Amino acid sequence: NTFAGNTLRTYLSYNHTFLDLLKVNGTLGHESVVNRYSSLIGTGSGFPSNSVSELNLSDPALSRSTSTKGQYALDSYYARFNFTYNDKYLLTSTFRYDGTSNFSPENRWNFSYAFALAYRLSQESFLKGNETINDLKLRLGYGLLNNQNVGNYVYGTSFRGVQTGLGLGLLINNLQNPDAKWETTKASNIGVDASLLKSRINLVFDAYIKNTDDLLSSLPLPLYSGTTPSDQYTVAQLTAPTKNIGSITNKGFEFSINTENIKSKNFSWNSTLTYSQNKNKVTSLVTGSTIIPQYIGTDIISQVAVGRSVGEFYGYQVEGVYRDANDLNTHPRPINNSTGQALPIGIDQIWLGDLKFKDINGDGKIDQNDRVYLGSPIPKFQFGINNTFRYKSFELTFFFNGNYGNKIFNNIKRENEDPRSNFGLLQSVNNFARIGLINATGSSTDVNNLYITNPETTVPRVSAGDANQNTRPSSRYIEDGSYIRLKNAIFGYNLPYNFVHKARLSYVRVYTNVQNVFTITNYSGYDPEVGARFQGATSAGIDYGRYPSQRIFTIGLNAGF
Repeated sequence: NTFAGNTLRTYLSYNHTFLDLLKVNGTLGHESVVNRYSSLIGTGSGFPSNSVSELNLSDPALSRSTSTKGQYALDSYYARFNFTYNDKYLLTSTFRYDGTSNFSPENRWNFSYAFALAYRLSQESFLKGNETINDLKLRLGYGLLNNQNVGNYVYGTSFRGVQTGLGLGLLINNLQNPDAKWETTKASNIGVDASLLKSRINLVFDAYIKNTDDLLSSLPLPLYSGTTPSDQYTVAQLTAPTKNIGSITNKGFEFSINTENIKSKNFSWNSTLTYSQNKNKVTSLVTGSTIIPQYIGTDIISQVAVGRSVGEFYGYQVEGVYRDANDLNTHPRPINNSTGQALPIGIDQIWLGDLKFKDINGDGKIDQNDRVYLGSPIPKFQFGINNTFRYKSFELTFFFNGNYGNKIFNNIKRENEDPRSNFGLLQSVNNFARIGLINATGSSTDVNNLYITNPETTVPRVSAGDANQNTRPSSRYIEDGSYIRLKNAIFGYNLPYNFVHKARLSYVRVYTNVQNVFTITNYSGYDPEVGARFQGATSAGIDYGRYPSQRIFTIGLNAGF
């Protein structure tokens, strides 16, 4: 693998103070970035001996070679100006004009700007010398920000080679979109910075509104389009196109507080708390529809819908399992899509132990009109808590983080808690719906003589078929993703100065660090931090079985000369 990056920066700076009151500094600049990359990979098997590893001695029929090549360029012109009057009023302005190779020549260049105004209230005479409020600053900002982080060759098509029965052939890797352009965000914020009690308490608060237009996202398409499927088993064939799909609004606030709780000669305790809350809403879509679905196979898992948050999960609500004959006769059953009639009662049709889906619209049947929104992958709030304790030369730090109120679609559960499968099953599948006899000497096929022995289960019965489509996207796979995690625990010791000084060092610190110590959560999957397997606004919060966060133990030494 090779990577070569060239960056050229040129700039002109100006700095001057007028009448000891007005400080002015500015920068005009240009930056050019060109990155080139390539890779060559060869694999082979079928060697004549385990002691031979040269690729040219492998079986030609089992040898493979792959290579990639590409480049990326970004050209930027920028200007920054800062004005400070009497250390009380501050104005910052930034202007940029950027061109990227990610988009077609017609959409390559974009202009952005930002303004920030600050008023240091603590410089006023009525606050100067105040023993409680040491510093107080009010901030106001507005800007037009742009995003082009969508990967290379969005507007064009790349190719890959494939072996066929007739020899080597070429396949396209992606669906091109020459109309893709920069994503733009108009952002405004108001904030407060405060330092209290001889700087023992420091506060930062920001409230913001961000309106994003031309939102960039990989557009999910069903399997029949030939694009990359959203499951972990099917080999990706064709990458779906990246498009400007619509507009969204984000509103929220962020808050942090740093405190010096205890400070003495031999002991100190410092804390940091961060908190953020964001509300997300889709305001428009440009696809000719009010929704954009996210598929797993041919099933819709989540949607981007106007008036709702991005990527809300979508499906049926489960009300348990059919427990007895009365349940089967009185509760609505799924329909036959061809006839529109309810599926009949029978062992190979709808039977005891199949899932009951809620009849949302009350029409006496279960069909696509009974699907509802099942929750959002966006947390109601996120937080972090850091505490550092120091005693003489010892130091102990704990950092917790987490979020609250988000939902996760547990696709691991969907794939591996299906009693019809014969491999890779979760232990929870042992709680499948079990059918018992009311009359031990009666018929085992007479529905009136049968009942479910574990009626509280949500794992369906064992069956050869699945006329009820028990694994359809539903509330059965939606779980609370809230968690709190001890992310880092660090214990350190600074060696005595006399010992360090003899070794002609300024300091020596030894430490041990444990990452991902423990997690408190009700989520049944491997890790509530599921990430996003596919790029796009609709793929968040879907757990495809990403490798969970590892617990990492580190022992280290820091030294200064």
